[in-house]
Amino acid sequence: MNKMLTAKRGALEIFENILSNLSKGPLKKTRLTHRANLDSRLAAKHIGTLVELGLVTKSTRKGSRFIITEKGRDFLVQYYEVIKFVNPPSSHNNLTISVSPTSSHTNAAHYVSTTGHSATLV
Repeated sequence: MNKMLTAKRGALEIFENILSNLSKGPLKKTRLTHRANLDSRLAAKHIGTLVELGLVTKSTRKGSRFIITEKGRDFLVQYYEVIKFVNPPSSHNNLTISVSPTSSHTNAAHYVSTTGHSATLV
C-alpha cells in the first residue's frame, strides 16, 4: 500500500493562510475555516490567537465576520520578506514576490493575493 505523505503546516503558515484569505475581504468563521483548509477546532484556536495578537478583529454586527487589521497586513508584508530572505527568487522553489506601495500607505506594502508559491504585495 502506497501512502502519499503531506507536510504539516506550522502555525506561521496557517496564520499566513488565514490572513491572506482575510486580505481579500471579511469572512465568516465557517467560510474562513474552509478556505484555510482547517478543521473547526484548529481554526478556532488560530483565529483566536490572531485576534489576541491584534492581527484580526471580529465585527460586532449580526452575522459577524473576521477582518484583517492593519497590523495583520503588516504581518503579511514581514512574513513575505522573511520568506524572500530565506528562499530568494533565484532558488528552486519558484517563489516570486513583488512589492509596490499603495497611495494610502506609502511606507507599507499591502498583501493582495497568493497563488501557490507566488505572492503579490501592492
